[in-house]
Amino acid sequence: MDEAGSVLRIPAWMLAPEAVHYQLAAQATLDAQTLRALAALLMSLLDDGREDGKGLSKQWKGERP
Repeated sequence: MDEAGSVLRIPAWMLAPEAVHYQLAAQATLDAQTLRALAALLMSLLDDGREDGKGLSKQWKGERP
């Protein structure tokens, strides 16, 4: 439990002996499939159906997705 009273949950893989070998890189990398999925997600959030691209800077109303 932390100072705020929340229960700390540590994923099981982090407690495995093999986890000692994981290291963080200074710069994150994504494989091509993940990068394509991220690009598709971002485009779907920015797309408003306009072919001229002017919709990419539209203002959000209400909650963001």
